[in-house]
Amino acid sequence: MLKFIAVSDFRCDYEKHNESCIPEVSQKKLDFIEEVTGKNVRFIADLGDSLSENIPPENAPELFKNIFYAYDRIADIHSVMGEHDFLLTKEKYLDLNDYAMRYRAFDHSDYRCIFLDSCVKDSDDNVYFEIDDEQIMWLSRLLGKSHRPAIIFTHAPIAVSDSTDEDKTIKNSSRLRELIETSNKVSLVVSGHLNHSDFVYSGNVPYITLAPMCGSDDATFAEITVSSRGVDIKGYGNQNSHTVPKTTEKVTKPTFFSKLRKIFKRK
Repeated sequence: MLKFIAVSDFRCDYEKHNESCIPEVSQKKLDFIEEVTGKNVRFIADLGDSLSENIPPENAPELFKNIFYAYDRIADIHSVMGEHDFLLTKEKYLDLNDYAMRYRAFDHSDYRCIFLDSCVKDSDDNVYFEIDDEQIMWLSRLLGKSHRPAIIFTHAPIAVSDSTDEDKTIKNSSRLRELIETSNKVSLVVSGHLNHSDFVYSGNVPYITLAPMCGSDDATFAEITVSSRGVDIKGYGNQNSHTVPKTTEKVTKPTFFSKLRKIFKRK
């Protein structure tokens, strides 16, 4: 069993008169997460857009460090970059997190946790969402050789329940979903970016999109438990709760007589 906290789209403003630079309403959200988080929560997954677009770029590194310091007091913090986090350069983002690569994986409690970089900025500073070929090849190899069930984290969603949200998904999401769903290795996909909570079940894989933390004055996040029995998502604030029982397909091994029947049937 693996239990973790998932949060997205904090979009925290910068408060220059506060020692931590974090506004009081945002600090209360962090305090609430700390209050309800039990000792058996293994890590926090922050799925991007930690920073508000209104922050002066020169103040972004200080605020980012303070937000993640607050998370780290609760549990180990792992993150992906959102489009608003481009107030930092990608290189600065990696440096502040002490990450060697923009995508990464680690093993915890018999699960492989995979964080993909879905945000791309082109030469004209336009941002779009795509998982590049390098990551897809890496993910394919990782899922192919792993004996552990996987949990995948992205900023932009890979699958949505409402067709009106499809323009907010990763551009090559159909290719990514085919890889995920045919691997039979993925227990859950968790994303952010939308302005509401969403859930869709496709190819025996549950895809959850988190409601944004910035959507209300209440702390909005999910406490997620993944086990051999399925997935349990306990929502706080505007986040919906879901329970997904594990589905198992009965595999019947061919008997000697069934093999003979197939042979004679072909003849």
